[in-house]
Amino acid sequence: MIWIQTLPAFALWIAYIAIRRSWMHESRERYANLRRGRRIALMLLSVFGSLAVLIVGVTGAGQFGLLTADGVSLQGFLVIAITGLGFVHLQMVATALTLSLALDRETRAVPPTSNQHRSPQEGTGETQ
Repeated sequence: MIWIQTLPAFALWIAYIAIRRSWMHESRERYANLRRGRRIALMLLSVFGSLAVLIVGVTGAGQFGLLTADGVSLQGFLVIAITGLGFVHLQMVATALTLSLALDRETRAVPPTSNQHRSPQEGTGETQ
């Protein structure tokens, strides 16, 4: 029963991801301006922070009686929805930071072709 009652929260999380999708590209470029060590620290903080948000939200809802065997109360639904949004947001931040780290090593320079390194007579088979 809980799974059916929380489906609207799941739809909210998916909608949030779809809305914030364009934000990922902008934030990845913004994060690229930070020092590499800072990006790593922020990425780890985001990953572990999202886990903490998830644990605290679900545990808190359970301890306050918002989640029962009979289902979820309205307050429980709101706690689950907000907890999930926090989790999804922090995971998106961690993903943007990870991508900024991964793409940091890519160069935008075009490598020269093999023909650009040869003199005109080398590639023709002619001898001098």
